[in-house]
Amino acid sequence: MKRRLKGAARYFPGCLYGLLLMIPLSVVIGIWWSEHSVQLWVKSIALILFIAFYLICCKAGKKIFDFTERKFSKCKKNRKKAQFFAKLTEVAVFFGVILLFIFVPLLVEVYNENSSSVSESINSWD
Repeated sequence: MKRRLKGAARYFPGCLYGLLLMIPLSVVIGIWWSEHSVQLWVKSIALILFIAFYLICCKAGKKIFDFTERKFSKCKKNRKKAQFFAKLTEVAVFFGVILLFIFVPLLVEVYNENSSSVSESINSWD
């Protein structure tokens, strides 16, 4: 018998694309949050706006997912296969971008020709 996923375990197509679209805003909000001492009500409003923007990004992610599913449905005549490959593409793009965010700064620091590292140059911006 087939088990149905309930609650938080349910997969929403495009949510990983939504997370990727949220990365720049998350960085900006994180920098703003750490540099300014703001009252609690302002932070709570910012958190509500952050969640609302995430939902908007999830809608955009759903559109991207639908686009990839349509492209795969032209190649694969079976809808289930097209949906599987669209999900696989979403996961691959998500983890690929995350790995790029992790390893590109490390590679830049390793292969930096100057004597100063990236972290030292960032600290010297102040």
